[in-house]
Amino acid sequence: MTKDPSILDLIERLPLREKGWIIVDNWDADLCAVGVALKENPRRLIYIGTFGKGDGRYDFECELPVGPQSTDFVIVDRGHDVDELALLEAIMRHLKREDSSLF
Repeated sequence: MTKDPSILDLIERLPLREKGWIIVDNWDADLCAVGVALKENPRRLIYIGTFGKGDGRYDFECELPVGPQSTDFVIVDRGHDVDELALLEAIMRHLKREDSSLF
């Protein structure tokens, strides 16, 4: 995966395997962005970006599918310039397994 070191460093620290999360890279051209999703529901994801952020700072958007196309989603939560702990809390809250998607 060719991404900015800020994203690669974050990915290394995330408990992907332990939580059953996967990396979803719908943004090949954006080197400062990646998605995290549950393996069994890759369209329920949290988009994470680091462009223009200081070290350890992130923007995020929590997406839920609302139709059959990959572009059919609604943003249900977002954060701007949050630290890693706030980002991790948002990921865990959004990707809880007992939650269901809108689609």
